[in-house]
Amino acid sequence: MKKLDDGEKFSPSYPYPLHDWRLDKDTGMIGMGAETVVDYALKFEVKYGKQTWVYGYADDRISYVLSRRVWDEGYGGGRPALRWAGDVEERITVGVENLVKEVRKQ
Repeated sequence: MKKLDDGEKFSPSYPYPLHDWRLDKDTGMIGMGAETVVDYALKFEVKYGKQTWVYGYADDRISYVLSRRVWDEGYGGGRPALRWAGDVEERITVGVENLVKEVRKQ
């Protein structure tokens, strides 16, 4: 926090970790870095089935990761979550879609 208070800038990009594990034909786990809001779990359960478990803090605990809904409500999640772009949910969704396709091919 002191670095931020002293005017230090964050990098304009961040290597956000995502995981997908298939436990069986119907059951999977999607891991996301940092503390995600519930909107991600709701979205991915609809898209990939009720047997999809979505969890945060996988490999990272940098900050909150907001959905577009929460972003639009004006909740910034505090520093350093304020660094995320407004399209972070879309970027994560595309990343999860690509990962799930790759894992399910195997």
